[in-house]
Amino acid sequence: MIYISKLWVRLIVQSGSAYNVNGFKFRILEHDLWLKTQKSEVFGTFETRSYASSDNKMWFKGVSYYGQLINIIEMNYHGQFSIVLFQFMWANTTTSRGITSDEYEFTVVSFSRLIHIDDNDDDEAYIQPLKVQMVYYVENGFEKKNCAYLKFKA
Repeated sequence: MIYISKLWVRLIVQSGSAYNVNGFKFRILEHDLWLKTQKSEVFGTFETRSYASSDNKMWFKGVSYYGQLINIIEMNYHGQFSIVLFQFMWANTTTSRGITSDEYEFTVVSFSRLIHIDDNDDDEAYIQPLKVQMVYYVENGFEKKNCAYLKFKA
């Protein structure tokens, strides 16, 4: 239980390996390693703050992220309501080494370098499930950490 401003709140946190959302069943990467199907790969576009180098003004723009689901948690507040959050490993797509296009014009993502893995304010470890789309990563036969991604249609 957690004490919040003169009230005791019963918070139950559970971790899981699978969760259904928008007609898709998401599974954590560790669970996918033993199966033929992959359900842990995701894509999302998020508003990210940035600073223009010339005037130091902050602005927001949509940035594409490619990730792999590593944890699912559900926080249940005294049986009244619950919140499900996904935790990801995000590929660093801020440089050309992290994301490129191949000769067939597929987007190729490298998971050899990750981003948002620290405890900084900008490193949001958990995302709501409705904010991501399931995709399928096809490994490059020569470079195992490089994957082309394909989107599913609902």
